[in-house]
Amino acid sequence: MKKLLFVWQDLNHGGGETSLINLINKLNDKYSITVLCLDCINKYQVPESINLIFLAEPSNNKIVKIYHKILFFFKWVNLSRKHDLQIINEAATFSVMAWLVSILLRKKYFLWEHSCRSEMTSGGGFISRKIYKTALLKADCIVCVSNYCANSLHEYVGNTMYNTKVIHNILYFQAVSNEKLLLENTINICAVGRITHEKNFPLLINALAQVIPEISKRVHLYICGRKDDEDLITNLIKTLNLQHYVTLTGHVNNILSYINQCDIFISSSNSESWSLAVCEALYCNKAVIATRTGATEVLENGKYGIVVEKRNQEELAKALTMLINDGSLRESYAKNSKNALKRFDQGIAIDKWCKLIESRIS
Repeated sequence: MKKLLFVWQDLNHGGGETSLINLINKLNDKYSITVLCLDCINKYQVPESINLIFLAEPSNNKIVKIYHKILFFFKWVNLSRKHDLQIINEAATFSVMAWLVSILLRKKYFLWEHSCRSEMTSGGGFISRKIYKTALLKADCIVCVSNYCANSLHEYVGNTMYNTKVIHNILYFQAVSNEKLLLENTINICAVGRITHEKNFPLLINALAQVIPEISKRVHLYICGRKDDEDLITNLIKTLNLQHYVTLTGHVNNILSYINQCDIFISSSNSESWSLAVCEALYCNKAVIATRTGATEVLENGKYGIVVEKRNQEELAKALTMLINDGSLRESYAKNSKNALKRFDQGIAIDKWCKLIESRIS
């Protein structure tokens, strides 16, 4: 049986991590799989046959972090000798490490891109970015989760790239709980994601504050996700006197149950490569509003939901008001929503992955 080595930062809750778990679960019967993680964080259940290796507990000490990365690199080199192909989470440090491993061992490697590289803040100096871009070009293949993601990567590198391939993430939907989680007799709005700058929840909260005086219906917003930068929005909620209109749930294990009970789902992100959460909302037959990011690709540019420009509060408030006031419009989007997911059948994605892997290790 051919051996695959996946290299990741950690297995904390996130779209990229969920996509990794969904993929290795599907490839588990075809390949011998090892997952190497730098940080010892694991929030997922995986089959016992998959070899999970975690290096160390996360640390904020810079010296300790450098030491851990050195140990991690040597562990990576040792494991690479025993595997046929490496599939690496595309991050600057990991991409450069993968390139170095490939030079030392002449091993092929894939990078798996879940971000919109051109939309991210560039770190490091000119030389660091140059090395990073070279590592991207040296990859045997960069698997991008959407065309939007691939275009962003091409824009960042600034060169014609022939080593990219688009494979949408594998969709797997958990069972929906019957437990009542949201308010009754209320238009419930749901948003999902870690509280970070990229998700731009302040845009959504400001739009909600603009909408409330203009509507007669009772509304409530639930933001479900890790509170990495909670102060970013808690102070805004207090300033706008929205304490009775907004709930920060923190991370929840039954996210699909929250989405299933809402009336409107919103993705207000500044940057989104694809959006698993939008797919989950469509699966639950919800009316969706999304900013013009990779989520637009899921919504087929407005066919399956309302698309608004990034950072445009007026457009978002207008779309939100329209869906709150027009129940028939919400129902229309809801009835059509599952048709959007037919393009993302997991069998198609798995087949593309298997063909790509076999083409490199046969």
